[in-house]
Amino acid sequence: MARLPRPRLTDSVLLSTPVVVLLAAYALPAAVKRTLAYHPAEPTVLGLLANAVVHFTPTHLVASLVGYAVLAPLCWYLCVHRARRPGVFRAVHVGVCLLVPPAAALAELPLAWNALTYGFSPVVTAYVGFLPLAATLAITVRCDRVRLDHAPVYFLGGLALAAAAVGRNDPTALPVAGVAALLAAPYALSLARALPRDFLAHAVDVPPVAALGVFAVAPLVAYPADPVVGDGAVVNLYSHFVGYALGFLVPYVAIRIARADTPVVEATATDVTSEASNDVSNADTDVTTAETA
Repeated sequence: MARLPRPRLTDSVLLSTPVVVLLAAYALPAAVKRTLAYHPAEPTVLGLLANAVVHFTPTHLVASLVGYAVLAPLCWYLCVHRARRPGVFRAVHVGVCLLVPPAAALAELPLAWNALTYGFSPVVTAYVGFLPLAATLAITVRCDRVRLDHAPVYFLGGLALAAAAVGRNDPTALPVAGVAALLAAPYALSLARALPRDFLAHAVDVPPVAALGVFAVAPLVAYPADPVVGDGAVVNLYSHFVGYALGFLVPYVAIRIARADTPVVEATATDVTSEASNDVSNADTDVTTAETA
């Protein structure tokens, strides 16, 4: 049985740092954590920057850690070992962890909610948004007919699933699900035409396809039918959507601009030896030809 690759030291530090920070922040006194939380009606710089590390209950903390532990390593594997784009993952990871939480908090300013906003959910949902993009980059390596242009089908499909999930409790979200599904249809048809006929027959164990299965379930978890949880807290569906949208749209646009969807093929010792042997062989042929002449 093949062993899963281990991350390099750089990636290990990047992946483990959020876990360490969340655990350390959870150990802080409740009064301190309240100062780190974000209040849209009375915003502070500290709350804007630190609200993502705040968790008041073990259930909330475990949910954040489990979501992160599933999604972040999976995106890492797809980008680094399948798509051969380590730089893409590292840039997205830093951006998701440092920039998405304050961006989601700023997006709540016009709402001026009289409630505390906190938790790692915007980062987790940002990884939900990035997951199909990472899977698409990985699939393009194995199937050159699939392009990054097909990735919006997953974003729009996930949006339709999320809106349908919210619609179980709030029917006003159902039109959003319908519009997102209609917008996803042309991308879905294009993707269906691009895939070879035998793709699914040989893709059962392909990690990118499994990742898309995880992605299909994630909206149902991130957008529960009843957003009210214990102790009167309410799941912030708005920040979940902001994180999801930023996690997909920002990397997608950046990759399109940078044209970074081409895999990086690192030269190995075997490649160098093979090239050197070819050069020697070509040189011998030239010499033989010259002697014959």
